[in-house]
Order: sequence, then structure tokens, then C-alpha cells
Amino acid sequence: MGLPYWGVRVKPGDVLRSNATYDTTHQSTYENMGIAVALLVPNKLDGTPQAPGVDPFTTLKDTSDGCKSGGVEANPPRLCDKGVVTHGHLTENGNHAGARGSWNASRGSPTGHVNIADFLYAPGDFSTISMSGVPTVPLGTQLKFLNLDGHSIYHTVTSCGFPCLGPTSANFPLANGETSTGRSVDFDSSELGIGVPYIGPAKQRLDWDLPVTPDEGYAPGEIVTYFCRIHPGMRGAFEVTR
Repeated sequence: MGLPYWGVRVKPGDVLRSNATYDTTHQSTYENMGIAVALLVPNKLDGTPQAPGVDPFTTLKDTSDGCKSGGVEANPPRLCDKGVVTHGHLTENGNHAGARGSWNASRGSPTGHVNIADFLYAPGDFSTISMSGVPTVPLGTQLKFLNLDGHSIYHTVTSCGFPCLGPTSANFPLANGETSTGRSVDFDSSELGIGVPYIGPAKQRLDWDLPVTPDEGYAPGEIVTYFCRIHPGMRGAFEVTR
């Protein structure tokens, strides 16, 4: 949040740590991030500070919303522990939706393998199940997903609450997995793809296995729906059979 609310003195050897906290009550997520821009201003050669700063261990704290004291520029200075709002509601986040529609797809052919290509899950993509039906996966199968786009486009396989029907928006679908029987399920492949190591989100793998087994709680008759976190218009499903 920077001056005038925050400005601390540091010395060689200090360890600086930045934390961001998100409320993940409604879904399982790992893609949140806290963005912080820091400016380090060294003292002059004679040791005179070139920027306001306080000792974070001895300075009085201001815990009020909006830092009512004025922060480090107040007299005496205070160190604020809450940020200030930097912008209002973003226009793009005004596109709200939610689960809509009913499930009426028929049962399709058995499978143990799903390819991801051209922004489709095959078999099982929502755009095709009206013609091919929902693919069935025998209980005990290691269901294999393969991202054929993965050298240029990353995809995920992420559980979402059945039936996962509704327009894509800022808040839908969510990674709030639940099968057609109401059982909670939580799985995510992470970003299947090959990219620059260490600095990008890619898993550096194109394939991922989902154990559709009794040990994982799966049971015959339940339909499982999933989506791509990166391209949430991509939705897929399968039905567990004996």
C-alpha cells in the first residue's frame, strides 16, 4: 500500500515476506495471487534516509480501515496494517451468472481415455454429448486425459458442481466439485502443457490420470462434471458404471 500508509526501514540481512490472503470458501483454488510493488530507497552516503520510514517493531500500529491516522507521515507516525481500496468494481466482473439448466443427456459409450484438442474434451464435451451421449467409465479405471494442444495451449481438468450448466461468467463455473448424487469431489490436473520451466504455470506434462476407484469414493451411477480453469467455456462429463 506504500506511502503514506506504510514505509519501514530495513537493513542488510533482513528477510522480507509478502503474504496475500483469499477467501476460498466457495471453491477449491490455487490460482489466486497477491501483487505487490516495492520500492527500496537506499540511504545517502552519510547515512541520511532519503525516504520516510519507521521501525516496524517499535512503531505504534494503526488498525483502522483506511488508515485514519495518516500512517508514517502522521505525528507521531503510525504503521497501518490494512490496505486501502485502489479501484472500484471492475466492469468485466459485472458479468454474473450461475448454474442453470437441467441434465438430459443420454448414456454413451465406455471409455478410459479423453483427448483434449481444439478446446474440446473428447469424448464427453458438453457440445457433443447431445449427439454421442455421456461417456461411461467403469469403476476402477484410471481415466487418462491427454492435452494434444499442450505445446501451445494449456488446459486443466477441474471438478465442478453437477450439472455445471450455465453461461460462462466472472463467477461461473466454480471449482466446487459435486457429483450428480451430491457427493463432494475435488480434483484438478493443474495446467497440462509444456512451457518455459520454472517461470510459467505449465505442468511440463501433457497427460494426467484420474483414479475413478472405490477408494476415491466413486460409485456406479454418478455423473461427474468438470471444466477447464483457463477456458471455462470448456465443460466435460462422464458417468461411472460397474
